[in-house]
Amino acid sequence: MMEFSKDKTYGIFTTPQNQKIIAKMRESDASFIECSYGEIIERDLSETETENLGNIAQFDWLVFGDVFSADFFIRKLEEIGLDLYELDEIRICSYGEAVADRFRFVQLHSDIIAQKIDEIQIADSIVSYIGNSADLENTKILVVEFKSNVSQFADILRSKNASITELNLADFEPIKANGITIMKTMLTGGAVDDFIFCSVEDVMQFKLNFGNELLNEKVFDTVWGTDEITLKTLDEFGIKAFYLKK
Repeated sequence: MMEFSKDKTYGIFTTPQNQKIIAKMRESDASFIECSYGEIIERDLSETETENLGNIAQFDWLVFGDVFSADFFIRKLEEIGLDLYELDEIRICSYGEAVADRFRFVQLHSDIIAQKIDEIQIADSIVSYIGNSADLENTKILVVEFKSNVSQFADILRSKNASITELNLADFEPIKANGITIMKTMLTGGAVDDFIFCSVEDVMQFKLNFGNELLNEKVFDTVWGTDEITLKTLDEFGIKAFYLKK
């Protein structure tokens, strides 16, 4: 593990898996600021949403914008007793390797894995995969992501006459408003020199709490990631990060 500088202030999320690094920073008398996770709240689905899940084979494509939505989706299908192998004939588009990993764990293949989280490029990838506008108009696409995670993707494909259904399986409740205001002020004001991301969930919580404008390497002197998939996720968001051994 690296030596923490007493001349820097580090940012890190307060989670059980991050406690080893937090303890090391305390031992080093390093200055650090702890961020809290927002709450992810599973939604009660409407009758129509439940029917869409039960009749998942009606869709040609499934698109997943984040790991949380992928997790909830897989769990929901298991709860209603749907065999995940029924998804074999459906194309899957995953926003990044971490999302694709969720499906690899249940033996499902992602046909498109976005290497950069750019919604215009991702939409174009699906259009290119389908091949022509006539086929696109006959393509039914289910987009699964947080309602609070503002997305252009569905609107882009809708403008190209694709049939889009959006499914929100969970809502996100950010950390208390005053907490977000204080943290944003500290982050944009340079109070945090380096930020340490210890998991993909850390990256997504940062994005959901503080927005894309702060998920930017220019905000910090250095961004750190503690494992390969976290570093890969940061890279997908266009952030150059360095490896920090736990």
